[in-house]
Amino acid sequence: MALKNVLVEALKPHEKTLQEWKPHQLEALFLGFGDISIFNTETQDYLPDEDLGGRYNENAEAIFDALLELNITNPCEVDEMYWLIESCAGYIREDLKNAIENVGYKCFLYFNPSSENKENHKLREVNILTANFDPSI
Repeated sequence: MALKNVLVEALKPHEKTLQEWKPHQLEALFLGFGDISIFNTETQDYLPDEDLGGRYNENAEAIFDALLELNITNPCEVDEMYWLIESCAGYIREDLKNAIENVGYKCFLYFNPSSENKENHKLREVNILTANFDPSI
């Protein structure tokens, strides 16, 4: 399953609420949505091929396409979304993390077992942005 499909599934229960959000509120929902790995909860081997998280531009396109499919007005263009997810990368909102986990996926910090950086060899929980976001899903 592609990241776009995971986002559609995770955000579908909140579709009506999100359609009422202002552009800056939608932008804030995806702040930091980079440097993450997303795996199905049934995954056992955690291989890079099973990681649904992508590069910043791929994540930005997936967000843009998911919002489009849900008939939610995109708050910005894909290239602007890139910078939103790049800022605070690896720190995502708890409400978005919970929505993704509620549909059977798990969020981690970027995971690459073949990286020379030994820290990338371990699965670690994604960081949570601690700001008080209002509204939330």
